[in-house]
Amino acid sequence: MTIPPRDRAAAAYDAHYEAMRFIAAQKFGVPLADVRPLIHDVFLAYLRHAAVIGDDRGWLVTATKNACMNYWRDKKQSEPLPDVLVDPGTLAGDVDTRLDLARVFRRLPKHCRGVLWRRYVDGADPSEIALELSKKRTYGRQIIHRCLRAAREALASIRRGRA
Repeated sequence: MTIPPRDRAAAAYDAHYEAMRFIAAQKFGVPLADVRPLIHDVFLAYLRHAAVIGDDRGWLVTATKNACMNYWRDKKQSEPLPDVLVDPGTLAGDVDTRLDLARVFRRLPKHCRGVLWRRYVDGADPSEIALELSKKRTYGRQIIHRCLRAAREALASIRRGRA
């Protein structure tokens, strides 16, 4: 003989309420004021799905644990969204620029890679670069100019390859 759904729900409530309250209050530390509404939400879900539930106790215990985790997840402080969101078009342009720069650097002689890196990434003065290369201080600007010309030629070569 099958138990009517209404009697089954009442029997499940009576039999498992204390276990669910213990799980919420003791295991998960849900404040006492929120325990009863949480358990009632679990029972509402139970009533909706009672026809397909085979093990009432197992389902109610698991649903209570999930409800408690959701409770604390909802209470968790979140960081506000930044005021300025990144424009996808700008981000795509930045990625293209970085890829072009990497391709240019691969095509440059090792000497020029080092010179341009020191100048534009490390911020070294042309005279410092010249002294590092054991050249006259006035030769630094010429070295940078020649390496920039090689970089422009490499970039032009890359762009011709795309067209």
